[in-house]
Amino acid sequence: MNYDQTVKDRILSLMRDRLLLLGFSKVTLDEIASELGISKKTLYKYFSGKDELALEAIRFHFRGIEAEMNEIVSSDQPFIEKLHSIMMMQRRQSGKLNSLVMDDIRKYAPQIWKEIETLRRERLLSKIELLFKTAREERVFRPSVDDRIVLMMILASVDALVNPETALSMSLSMKELIHSIFGVIFEGALTDEARATIRHIDAGHDAPPQ
Repeated sequence: MNYDQTVKDRILSLMRDRLLLLGFSKVTLDEIASELGISKKTLYKYFSGKDELALEAIRFHFRGIEAEMNEIVSSDQPFIEKLHSIMMMQRRQSGKLNSLVMDDIRKYAPQIWKEIETLRRERLLSKIELLFKTAREERVFRPSVDDRIVLMMILASVDALVNPETALSMSLSMKELIHSIFGVIFEGALTDEARATIRHIDAGHDAPPQ
């Protein structure tokens, strides 16, 4: 069977946007096909059904995030600039998420929620570990701080807090949770000079959209 990659990517892109906006239960293949101007028969040419399409759309979403993080981590920028870039990216990405939407996916598409957790842990948080190699070389943490502990705190905090039930119980958005995790941990761990540098960099950027 012949496939058009452009058409497939359009389907994945729209499904990703709908999942992040509405959750799993409220998205229908009829609406996806209609908005793209294709038939459901064409849709089924690429995906066996809603479950497969949603799963592939989530993987498509994470590939984009991973590519951006790879570019940041592998750059020649100093640690503080890399950290700031990742914080800005996380603010932007988490701003697209809604706790109710994430809870909907967790309840009505548990296999997709499991994939989200796996991809986040294996693909994204592992990039933070690579980032810390630069931090060690540049000695940006206070002498009394063990950077291994900081890394463990970040990984544990993200696992615990980026959870729809936690976000809903605390009445916080995913964006606010991510910002708090980075802010609290790094404010206490970085040297005075490193904190001043990241504040200076942050002041030179427009505030992220609300």
